[in-house]
Amino acid sequence: MADPLIGRKVGSYEIVSLIGHGGMAAVYRAHQPTMKRDVAIKILSDVLVRESNFVARFNREVEVIATLEHPHIVPVYEHGATDGGMLYLAMRLVRGGTLAERIRQGPMPLETIANVLRQVAGALDYAHQRGVIHRDIKPSNVLMDEQDNAYLADFGLAQMIDPAQAAHLTQTGTLVGTPTYLSPEQALEARGDARSDLYSLGVVLYEMITGRPPFSGDTMYNIMRAHISEAPPPALRFRPDLPVSVQDVLEKALAKKPEARYQTATDLAREFTLAVQGLLATPVHVPSETILMPVSKGSLAAIRSGGRVSVFTVGMVLVVLAGLGLLVAPSLFSPRPTPTSPPAQTPTRVRVAHTATPTFASLLALLAPESSRPDTGSLNTLHPTDPEIRLARMRLQGSFVGIMACTMETEYHASLVSAARTRAVALGLHVEVADANADSFRQAAILNRFIAEGAKIIVMCPLDNDVVLPAVRAAQDAGIIVVSTGDHVYGRASVTLTLTNETMGQAVGAAAAQYVNEQLGGKAKVFVLDYPPLPDVVRRADAMIRALTENAPGAEIVARGQGGLAQDGRRSTEQALAEHPDINLILSINDAGAFGAVNALRGAGIPEDAVAIFSVDAEAEARRMIRDGEYFRASLDNDPVGTASAMVDAAVKMLAGAVVPRQALVSGNLVTRETLLTPTPTRTRRPTQTRAATQTPGARPAAAPTNTPRP
Repeated sequence: MADPLIGRKVGSYEIVSLIGHGGMAAVYRAHQPTMKRDVAIKILSDVLVRESNFVARFNREVEVIATLEHPHIVPVYEHGATDGGMLYLAMRLVRGGTLAERIRQGPMPLETIANVLRQVAGALDYAHQRGVIHRDIKPSNVLMDEQDNAYLADFGLAQMIDPAQAAHLTQTGTLVGTPTYLSPEQALEARGDARSDLYSLGVVLYEMITGRPPFSGDTMYNIMRAHISEAPPPALRFRPDLPVSVQDVLEKALAKKPEARYQTATDLAREFTLAVQGLLATPVHVPSETILMPVSKGSLAAIRSGGRVSVFTVGMVLVVLAGLGLLVAPSLFSPRPTPTSPPAQTPTRVRVAHTATPTFASLLALLAPESSRPDTGSLNTLHPTDPEIRLARMRLQGSFVGIMACTMETEYHASLVSAARTRAVALGLHVEVADANADSFRQAAILNRFIAEGAKIIVMCPLDNDVVLPAVRAAQDAGIIVVSTGDHVYGRASVTLTLTNETMGQAVGAAAAQYVNEQLGGKAKVFVLDYPPLPDVVRRADAMIRALTENAPGAEIVARGQGGLAQDGRRSTEQALAEHPDINLILSINDAGAFGAVNALRGAGIPEDAVAIFSVDAEAEARRMIRDGEYFRASLDNDPVGTASAMVDAAVKMLAGAVVPRQALVSGNLVTRETLLTPTPTRTRRPTQTRAATQTPGARPAAAPTNTPRP
């Protein structure tokens, strides 16, 4: 029977096809002629419209989603009612289906799981911080786009933490949620808090890993009873090659008591990523060739007694192991067979060292001579040709791209990692992702492991060049091509994409000076947020101050404090305001610290137009505040997507033997209200590029302050 709504017009939307339906509503694909776009439109069931409590819940969904502006929460465009009383909600159409559809295809790759989990975790923590509990976390409420990005949807069961606001929507004792993903406390008492969402997220994680939920049954009662009283089957039973540390993460995520679980979704995502990368276990020393094999826990200690990991630290570096002579264990890069250890033993992945030392001379001989390489060049020189891509792919066969993030907790660095991964995958390269979690010494362990496992490309994020330099030199001595962002040029067999701290600081300081002269009559009381632990970042702040005071001599620097993270920025700003309540201009080395300053300003009751903030990073929230005139006046865009794509391109081109400059100079784009409101001309993009290379990738210095201290 044909759907009667297809072909009809609802509001300004023409219904095209049915996407899916649930107990409360049906979701259709619709076209909005006025905006020339397709949308997803949710239409409330006629049966439910007659019940006032369901109408109130639908209206609450609209209000809740409208307050949530996050890159991984499906945005709402409009809501309304037809003349016939039909309620509808128009939102972004995400074209890649749902996570549930992906899971039905079988267990997902751990790297893909880590990426999905990070994105959903960021969205969920964002909602929780704003007092919103989703209450129905499940795979069908996670939408996927064509690039494997995840978006949290359907806050129709969300309730505000404030009981007074929720009293009229959810009666006490009314079960809300899907039994398969229900937390024990919800099953017992029909109540829950943010930690209930985290349990449901743990169930989704278990299902992504194994292809099945931890508990199933023929009745709702049996499933709920299992959540309350039964331990989930070990994931290793269904996926024997799983790192044991991943099983540990699952056990904590699915703890029966809320206080025993992870307390934020980001904590869960971070520990899962570390577990996947083998960083939750004591590392074992290995030279260059390794194999993985299952052993009993009893024999693991004997193997571990053989040595200690040699620690190296590197920075946002694209490292290419230039070694066709490297002998790589096949088990690292092909499907691993089911372990043959006795069933009573839990399979544990360990590395067994070999004494053979590979030679890298064969591949180094294929690289362009150092004498032929110019000291500097433009980004246009980094584009690989199709023959170069094919040649590099051939030389990388049997290996993988190891992408190391400084941290996955900031928008800039998460975008950097995602774009590098997308570009590498587009070129047909295998990828593995690791998170240094803003710890320079953790980078050492990750780099060592990537080298030992035979990586030929590693994308990394530098934290401190003084710490990193010895490891980079060691990598070069081992025949490794290093492609990095930052101020430091490593020279031999390396490329550096440079947007210097001096350049960034000058651009922001000059913009602030223009504002002081034009809007403040040439005088200002200025507070500066920098990050003293990192000299590179201090140079950025120094450049801001020089450019400001040289171009606006009436600007007075009244205080300087530590930023870098929101909590540091807030604390420093509160102290500065206590001593200098007349501050009317803030220079910040990054948006994260500036967000903390905004919190301090709001806490002090200072109007949004009384203090102007100039910053670096141009994150989504900073752009919104610039557009809406909320403290922010400008922020420098470093283009993480373009940066990451250019890094991968540079490595591929160099590996193919092409001449690549030692340093490619790039520049950032200053984002202001005027630039946000001015349409940008469409640029022609290369078919294989993630982003047009003519856009200036902001190859920021490694020690980007948004990620240096652990949040």
